[in-house]
Amino acid sequence: MGFSDWAKERLHAALPKCYVVANSDLCSSSSGLRYRRSPSFSDAAKVTRLKPVPWDSLVCGTLEADGTFLKLEDGYYLPVFTQSGIRVLHEIEREEPAKTREMRKAKKEPEDESLGLVFSGPGAFYEVMSERVAFRSGPSFGAKALGQLRKGEEVELFGWDESGLWRECVDHRLARSGFVLLDHPEFGPLLRPKGEPLCIRPLNVLAVAAQEGRYEDLERFLAAKEQEIDFQDPRGPAVVLALAKGQLRCCLRQQPRARGAQALRPGGAPGV
Repeated sequence: MGFSDWAKERLHAALPKCYVVANSDLCSSSSGLRYRRSPSFSDAAKVTRLKPVPWDSLVCGTLEADGTFLKLEDGYYLPVFTQSGIRVLHEIEREEPAKTREMRKAKKEPEDESLGLVFSGPGAFYEVMSERVAFRSGPSFGAKALGQLRKGEEVELFGWDESGLWRECVDHRLARSGFVLLDHPEFGPLLRPKGEPLCIRPLNVLAVAAQEGRYEDLERFLAAKEQEIDFQDPRGPAVVLALAKGQLRCCLRQQPRARGAQALRPGGAPGV
């Protein structure tokens, strides 16, 4: 990318844009979205003397650097996402100029379509534990919300992002794929393995990768660990969890590096 392209992108990001205040994903019973004095979710930042911005109305402003809040022309702020990651401001896309469309067709460039993601490796079925969970196009709060999952629904999860907080997700019911957050810092567990007792604490990513037989992910996370590795999961030792699922290869991979690792007896029980 040349300097001029970079400058154009920066200028485009700094220009005011129009958004729809949307309740389609949040499904809130409130009358609208509260103004804020600063780009913060704290109660102190809420402007209570003004009426909320009604749902389905239009607002204009510039995005903050992290894309979480929109600064309006009057100096107030509106959140782009709720604290649970559900998008409430949707940008109104400007119509593509005819000349640009003609150039795209001439170069045979693909249109910007949501083709769905194809994930590799073994999957595991999880149940949605929270009332609503955002289903996103990428592993971040800034990624486009493709919809939402509701409590009790089942989805199939695959690999993790680099942080180990987001997982690749396939919703077979609606034939769509994307990413979901496993635990929220405020609302707790969002998804947990289907058929298991609810575990409030975050699961150990190494233990889950071993239990589900995702050897490549296990190797990737082990390679990224520079300090002593902890295979202890809130549900028990990772070796025991993996062994219960017959993931012998993942069990053996843990043995040389597990903290306080115990040798396994032929019968499968940890040695004393």
